[in-house]
Amino acid sequence: MKYNIIAITIATILLTSCEKEIIIDVPSHEPKLVINSVTYTNDTIGVMLSKSIDILQHKYGSDLSVKNAEVQLQVGNSTPVTLKYNNITGMYESNIKAAPGTTYNIKAKAAGFTEASALTRSPREVKIQSLQRINNVRLDMEGTTQDELILTFDDPAGEKNYYIIAISSLYVANGDDEVVFSNCINTSDPSVETIYDESIDQNTCIDGNGIFLRDDLFDGKRKELRLFIRSADLQSYEIPGHGTVYPTIEIKHVTEEYFRYLKSSRYASVNSGNPFAEPTNVYSNIKNGYGIFSIHNVDINDIK
Repeated sequence: MKYNIIAITIATILLTSCEKEIIIDVPSHEPKLVINSVTYTNDTIGVMLSKSIDILQHKYGSDLSVKNAEVQLQVGNSTPVTLKYNNITGMYESNIKAAPGTTYNIKAKAAGFTEASALTRSPREVKIQSLQRINNVRLDMEGTTQDELILTFDDPAGEKNYYIIAISSLYVANGDDEVVFSNCINTSDPSVETIYDESIDQNTCIDGNGIFLRDDLFDGKRKELRLFIRSADLQSYEIPGHGTVYPTIEIKHVTEEYFRYLKSSRYASVNSGNPFAEPTNVYSNIKNGYGIFSIHNVDINDIK
């Protein structure tokens, strides 16, 4: 036993005293323009323009905005329009309203940067056809009562379509409006995806701020989506100045680019700081730059 203790002690000293300095040659960073522009149909199109920076040089609160750029927006084959920079909003703004089924091209150039550009086509309008709520349908894994929501909408035929469903409630705290999303929604629908692209069952918790689905299994058909939500998350409230406020469900018909961007950015955010998570690149549709340029439409219904 004595010799074993001595051997273990010696081995521990040898292991703890071994240090190897590893020098990593980080490649130099080339700053690029970052275009961020996500617009609902019928809203005017604006662009937030900034620049990328070397991760080793970044400081919290750094101003990365680019204010002296030339940003042009082209609708279809029309003549490009130059956007004006607004010092108050910090955005390059246009007076062009986004319309369904229309192609838009954005270009941005500034001294010291390669020109960045992106092309997007806004999806067609999709409306909620019906919404049914059935109270006290089942209990979740924790024994909490859930209601069932049955949502139907018509999917445009002959094209790939992407949707993001959100369920939220409005609260007023200290005089400020606050939107809160249901944090655990269940469904066994095979078209629903998680940010991890994992298989789901009726007990999988899905964030109410992002129920992702694509139309591979229901192209051109009326889609019926069944969701189970905690009954307490669907209660209405009397709020002074607002009257009776009901929770809402919204269906966003989005581009494939925005679908991929949002899934990848949320995946990266959830796994930030996790040394065991796989590294994730946030998707971007900006050529010679970073960010996202997209337009989508939304339809919202109260849940009563």
